[in-house]
Amino acid sequence: MPSTRGGLGSAEVGGMIYTYGGERASHQGDAGVFENQERYDPAANTWATLPPLPTARHGIGVAAVNGKIYVIGGGPHTGFAQTDAVEVYTP
Repeated sequence: MPSTRGGLGSAEVGGMIYTYGGERASHQGDAGVFENQERYDPAANTWATLPPLPTARHGIGVAAVNGKIYVIGGGPHTGFAQTDAVEVYTP
């Protein structure tokens, strides 16, 4: 993965794996919540960075339905904050 983080969401569409958001907690001061959106091609073993999410968040739910990816909820801050955001992406 291009960036290390946990609490991200992922979904598969068309043989590609899409990852969204996440967070990193660190004692070194580089903690944060991310707006990252990336695509992994398992056949080529390559990653592509996509435009960022409008809202950085972690602990999100992600589901693929009929070729669209739904990114739902999550927290905009490290810890337990929550949001009711719903975003839809068409790869």
